[in-house]
Parts: sequence; C-alpha cells; structure tokens
Amino acid sequence: MRFGPSLKVISEATLVIGFFVVGFYMVLSIYGYRYDTILNDFEKTSIVDLGGYLKDVDVFLDDVKVSNKLPFTIRGVNPGIHHVVVKGPSHFDFKAFLNVSNDLVSKIDSVILMPDKIVFNEVVFDPAFKFESEVYADRSVYSNGNEVWFVNPDGVKKLISRMYSPVTMVKLFSDGYSLLFVRDKKLFFCDQLMQNCYALRDYKEGDLFISKAGKIFYKEKSGKIFEFEIMKESSIYAF
Repeated sequence: MRFGPSLKVISEATLVIGFFVVGFYMVLSIYGYRYDTILNDFEKTSIVDLGGYLKDVDVFLDDVKVSNKLPFTIRGVNPGIHHVVVKGPSHFDFKAFLNVSNDLVSKIDSVILMPDKIVFNEVVFDPAFKFESEVYADRSVYSNGNEVWFVNPDGVKKLISRMYSPVTMVKLFSDGYSLLFVRDKKLFFCDQLMQNCYALRDYKEGDLFISKAGKIFYKEKSGKIFEFEIMKESSIYAF
C-alpha cells in the first residue's frame, strides 16, 4: 500500500517550483536587481556608460577587463565607488573613480587617451584663416577665478571644478567634453571629470589656442603656429 505523493508528482512539483524560482530571478535581473549573498537580499544595480571612439584598447572596471573598445556599456554594476581604467599602446592610462548610484546611469561621455609623447610641431596656416575669431567662438565654458563653469544651451550654469589657483582661457576640446585652459602659466588638458589632467606646454601672455578635429593649434604672440594631434585616426581612434 502506497502513502503520500508519488515520485513522479514530486519531480513535477520540483520542476514547477524551479521554473518559478528561475523566472523570478530572471525578472529581477531584467529590472536591474542582483542577489547579494553578503547582505542576503536583492540589491538594485546600475549602469556605467563609457563613451569615446577607441579600438584595440583594454577597458577595466575594478581590475576586471570588460571590453577592448569604446563606446561600451557595463550593466549590473553594484552601487558604490568603482575604478575605471582604459589602457592603450603609446598612451597614458585613463583612470577615473565613479560613484555609482542605483538610480542613475554613471556616464563618461568621452574617454580621450593622451599620447605619452606630447610634442607641438610648427605648421603653416592659410593666411585667410581667422585664428583670432575662432578663439572666442566657444561660450559654453568659462572661468571665474579658480572655478571652471559649464553653461548648457538653456543657460543653466554648472560648476565643473574648483582649483587651487586661478584659471583663464577655458575652452572645450573638439570632442565637446574635455577641457583646455591656462593655469600657472601652462596650457592644460583635462577630461570632463577633471581626473586626468596634463600640462601640455608653457603659456605666455598674448598667445592663443584653439581645438579642431582632435588637434590643438597654438599660436604664439610672434605669429608662429604649432600643432599637437591627440586623436590620430591611424592609431587607437576609430571614427
């Protein structure tokens, strides 16, 4: 005489329960939740969105390689401080710390890798080119003492950075996000997070500079013009 459910019934019930459990986890995963074994609870994850036009590079999140090119989106990132590193041959490493929140997408709009050799070469410009008119064309960023501010198309101002010494001649690099500015008599390049900054060359009063198509053009007071190409199409940049 048999008592209780049969083995077949138990197996079918187990499959049904397993189906619902797996489905439950899948639905939570789709909505950005991950089970934390330490907290013994489900935690809302977030997204890290990395912009740029890079190929044949190494992209790391917290020392784990996640891609070999940019742009790239990393999903399922737990809230907290995370370290992003991008490495490319013959370039300085791009390093940034991101404070990831579970209700916002953490984004770096443009990752620029700086060549490990910063050299300005003299060039000849078309005399018809109005260098000076280009210098003052950009009104989306400005400095106020030691502060750098961004102004969006609606006129809303946002503080980008506060430095320890006065800043002048602030301009956007040609990618539309990175910054060029003068501080302590030097021309600087910084990424949009102000976490990767480089002193490019000495600056003298009366000198001018602009950025076009991944290059920086620097005009000395004497009239000589020099060029430094950061984003080279034949290197790691994939336009």
